[in-house]
Amino acid sequence: MSGPRIVLFDLETLPNLPEALKVWPQMSAYPGLTLKASISTIICAGWKVLSEDKTECICAWDFPNWESDVNDDNEVCAAIAEVLKGADCVVTHNGKRFDWKFLQTRLLFHGLDPLPKIHHVDTCAEAKRHILAFNNRLQTLSRFLTDREKMDHEGWDLWVKVHHRDPVAMQTMKDYCKQDVTTLEALFDALRPLISSLPNQNL
Repeated sequence: MSGPRIVLFDLETLPNLPEALKVWPQMSAYPGLTLKASISTIICAGWKVLSEDKTECICAWDFPNWESDVNDDNEVCAAIAEVLKGADCVVTHNGKRFDWKFLQTRLLFHGLDPLPKIHHVDTCAEAKRHILAFNNRLQTLSRFLTDREKMDHEGWDLWVKVHHRDPVAMQTMKDYCKQDVTTLEALFDALRPLISSLPNQNL
């Protein structure tokens, strides 16, 4: 009998500059506000089925509308939602606060059906609950508990280059997103003995 279908996923987002400028005075110097789903879009969605070998990444530029609008994430939202709705459980890092809500917001914006309630394991929340690390960022925890870590990149300039459709930056962004997913998987495996909220295989 096969076990539950557990899907690990991670999103990368890109600010929508015209929408951000509408609320610019309210944003002050706090960069976290640029991550709101009403003024940013999904640029990459990485995912992997636990126990399978391949890590996938759906990017906005996989679809033709991106050529005319870098913030057109309609089809990438629909594609990753199709992947996730077949899961018995999803695994994210800080996804309950960010990735899941962001995706649901973008689905609603595009008039697409929101995802149904799916069992959700958030490794950030599990780390806060069970261990005492210096902080609960994916990079910190993965370096401490696993042999994996997030991919280094040039910082904000990478997002700027993707906005300008630089092909090297686009590939780097895709690789970065996929490595976040494999790093998340390693962290999930490390924390798994402490996680009591996994779905029942018999169900």
